[in-house]
Amino acid sequence: MSRQAPLAALTEPARVVRTYGETAEVEDVEGITSVWLRPMLAAGDHVRPGDWVLTALGVAVAALDPDDVRVFAVQHRF
Repeated sequence: MSRQAPLAALTEPARVVRTYGETAEVEDVEGITSVWLRPMLAAGDHVRPGDWVLTALGVAVAALDPDDVRVFAVQHRF
């Protein structure tokens, strides 16, 4: 019988609380943490407090539509 390890999420949605330079404080299910914005800024994305972003290993990698976040939150009890 094979045993599977639980799946771990490498990405998660987070709400931007504050930005400063190429860094932002974001709030996710674990609390407030800092993420690097440079990849998004280099792509021409503007990140402001209140925006939702997809984070991966301490980096904001994409902007998220608030409606998509609401659907995710309902499906995953976020």
